[in-house]
Amino acid sequence: MNFHLRLEKNDQFHLVYLMQDIPVYTIGADCQERSFHRLAIKRYKRLRDIQSTSLYGKPVTPPPIVQAPSQLSEDMHTYHIVRVIGKDKLWRRSSVSFMFRESDMYFVAFTPYDLCPSTLWFTFSDSPIPSYMNQMNLPYDCSYKDM
Repeated sequence: MNFHLRLEKNDQFHLVYLMQDIPVYTIGADCQERSFHRLAIKRYKRLRDIQSTSLYGKPVTPPPIVQAPSQLSEDMHTYHIVRVIGKDKLWRRSSVSFMFRESDMYFVAFTPYDLCPSTLWFTFSDSPIPSYMNQMNLPYDCSYKDM
């Protein structure tokens, strides 16, 4: 991942990354158990790469400092995307992509469109994603509860 630094008015540098810097893991909608296991291993290796420490051999991702994740600035989070590719009823390729915040592995956004810098992402009310991404906020939050 390429990190970019941006100098703010208060002379502090902030981490900025671009859409193409977010790791994307792809899997087929009709995959078998082995393919799903390979995806899980790739995501686990990603967590090992960004871990701040490990606990009993398991990666501990950088924690959201003191505030709730929705109160942190966008440069305090990292993300990855899982893209599920299938075929529609006319056998045309279709896909849906899911974005995960890596500090807590919450599913925070999704898009049924191809991935590019102008892709529209549907987000949850309590889980902002980077502001440079085209997004539409849904009236639901991403916490665990019955909808």
